[in-house]
Amino acid sequence: MSNQRLILFNPKNVKTTNTARLLGRQLIEDGHITTTDLVHALEQQSKMDAQLGDILVANAVLSSQTLLATLATQSNAQHVDLNNDPCHASLSNILSAQICLKHQVVAWLRMGNPFLSPQAIQTNLMPCAPR
Repeated sequence: MSNQRLILFNPKNVKTTNTARLLGRQLIEDGHITTTDLVHALEQQSKMDAQLGDILVANAVLSSQTLLATLATQSNAQHVDLNNDPCHASLSNILSAQICLKHQVVAWLRMGNPFLSPQAIQTNLMPCAPR
């Protein structure tokens, strides 16, 4: 249902991306792994319950940082490294530990009254409201 009274002043175009490529193809095209690396990892994946990226990291073919950056690019999300960009201490009491563990989120950035978590940015969820 649309809002007939919605008026946008100076609307900006949303950045569109190409259709998401499969992880293996993206890693090969970006020069992070070889076709042989991918075939070997896919063979391993067919014999175990593991994500392709985790297998490549375990085989030391790919760094975890490169994997995370590639996955962020693939999903058109911002890669947040909490080691380099930690949460501000003032946000530590916004969410309970139970909620953080249950939803795998942390209060990371305050923007006005609501705040954003890396998970909210990645999955395009609405910002979480403070409790």
